[in-house]
Amino acid sequence: MWSRGQSWAIYGYTMVYRFTKDRKFLDFAEKVTDIYLKRLKETSDDWVPLWDMDANPTAVDCNVGNDGAYKGIPKDASATAFSKCLPIKDTIILRYLNL
Repeated sequence: MWSRGQSWAIYGYTMVYRFTKDRKFLDFAEKVTDIYLKRLKETSDDWVPLWDMDANPTAVDCNVGNDGAYKGIPKDASATAFSKCLPIKDTIILRYLNL
């Protein structure tokens, strides 16, 4: 699962909802966000996603740290920046951070 692609999906479906007010688009954006944040928690120790959240740590030069986070797989800071700019961040992302 590519983190940047997930960020684009979250943004795109949120914007479609914003302009159409059709709830199915917001519901889908929430589902994509749920998966994105679940995988982010599983694979990152610093809230910066791996460029490929399905990367096989044995297939690349990396290992899994004591905290369970993958070490050595490239990260995608642009996906982080992009997802933080989303108009749904206050209602979806912050609930996962318990803020």
